[in-house]
Amino acid sequence: MANIARDTFPKNISIRTDFSSEIAALNGDPTQIHQVLMNLCVNARDAMPKGGLLRLSARNILIDRHYAGLTSEAVPGPYLMIEVEDSGVGIPNALLDRWHER
Repeated sequence: MANIARDTFPKNISIRTDFSSEIAALNGDPTQIHQVLMNLCVNARDAMPKGGLLRLSARNILIDRHYAGLTSEAVPGPYLMIEVEDSGVGIPNALLDRWHER
């Protein structure tokens, strides 16, 4: 994903990666994972019309029973946490207000 972004995004967007050296295998549909990451990266690009920083990271985490209990669908165990972070303008307050109204 980082290589695609570097090749296609404007050059005023810096792309940094931070991947653990021992990333666990991921169990999921590669096409769906790629699509989700692509959408997040494109959204990040659009949030930085004057350039900025896009950071992609991944690391192993362990969800314990207590944390899993906070979310009805979570199951304790090992997971891969993938983060997409940008230095963009953020979501306008008008849109955030609409989201909070749900």
